Amino acid sequence: MRIRIKSPNKIALDSAMMNVAMVCITSFAMLEHASLSIPIFSLLKLPMLWLSAVCMLPQIVLILRNWNKKRYFSVLLVLLALCCVITFSTVRDDEFNASANALRPMLRLLLYLLELFIFTMYVAEHQKFKYVVNFLFWFAAILAFLNDFILFTGIIRFPTDDVELYLVGNKFSVAYLHMNLIALWYIRNNVRSFRDAQAKRFLYLMIPVIFVVSVRVDCMTGVVGSLLLFIFYTILDTDRQRGLIMFTSPGMLLAVLIATIVFPFVISEIMKLPTVTYIVTEVLNRSDSLTGRIPAYSLFAEKMQGFWLWGAGYGNGNRAAEYLFRIANAQNAQIQWVLQCGLISIFLIDTLLLMIFRQLHRSSMRKEITPLAVLIFVYIILGSVETTFNMNFFLWTMLILAGVNQKKSEYFLRKRMKNDG
Repeated sequence: MRIRIKSPNKIALDSAMMNVAMVCITSFAMLEHASLSIPIFSLLKLPMLWLSAVCMLPQIVLILRNWNKKRYFSVLLVLLALCCVITFSTVRDDEFNASANALRPMLRLLLYLLELFIFTMYVAEHQKFKYVVNFLFWFAAILAFLNDFILFTGIIRFPTDDVELYLVGNKFSVAYLHMNLIALWYIRNNVRSFRDAQAKRFLYLMIPVIFVVSVRVDCMTGVVGSLLLFIFYTILDTDRQRGLIMFTSPGMLLAVLIATIVFPFVISEIMKLPTVTYIVTEVLNRSDSLTGRIPAYSLFAEKMQGFWLWGAGYGNGNRAAEYLFRIANAQNAQIQWVLQCGLISIFLIDTLLLMIFRQLHRSSMRKEITPLAVLIFVYIILGSVETTFNMNFFLWTMLILAGVNQKKSEYFLRKRMKNDG
């Protein structure tokens, strides 16, 4: 019987190539909108993904060994189905797909989703979860520092016609970057926040920072998001078992997903309540039409006839929203996906979320990973009024899958033993 042992050089080369892939994939996600302020970055996105694909070629053996395992197989099936729906909705004969340019965003998304799944499998099987979280934390921290330095010093101005842009893109990108940073800190510290003085100081520092930055860039979504994070992480700490059940429950997730997709169709009635009107107009300093959203929402049922099944094609959601509703996008994360790729696409995305949360709910790693699930909940809630189901959202979702399928390493065991006494 032959015993094959990988040489140190082979292991080092595989690791180096996967590090390159990690940089490419995470840069594509975390800098998704940087091309708004730095247009040349748009030209780098597809080459980055091709480079990542080449670096993943040595992982073919890993894929063949693990793709049919129960914990991966169902997720892979849903991802492949989603890729098929995205492809069909984009290439079919439609007025929004007349240009060949519509295929470029679709190709990038398909590559990203498939590479992200392979990367997830690699992280889980090689117990790289902690390593990836550390990388993402420092990547986000450096981006946030550079963005805020440029923002508050005004040392660089990004050319624009009507709205202010920033290093990482638009105002939403700025706010979400800081929210991601807090969640990554929690994961990195294995839910030790509020028990540990250093972690408390970081939380008390970062929540006001997000608030100030969000007010500076006029992003009320960031203000609401920072408050939700603070409240949810407090719940997670004060009654940990109940918090774990709440934020990992597939049933709770399904309820929130349903509530946020129904939101546009009921908000006009909700806004008639005096208390709600006061909070929106006086506390949040926004118009009672939610900055033009409510008139657009009232047109959804009528104007989206013909788009419900297959949408306008991936990458054409904003064009379709402007054509149908005279707004920049659908102003709802799930409706935006319906507008792009139809109801089947958002059904598959929601199914993917529920499957991963089902694994999380049953996992022995859920205590360490729940802060990331909290971030997903916040993005879903914010998705009631914004398009938050972006590349970052998929990255955090698949990172949960990687974490729950990683065997408990000695690192996590030592941390838990230390925290428990």
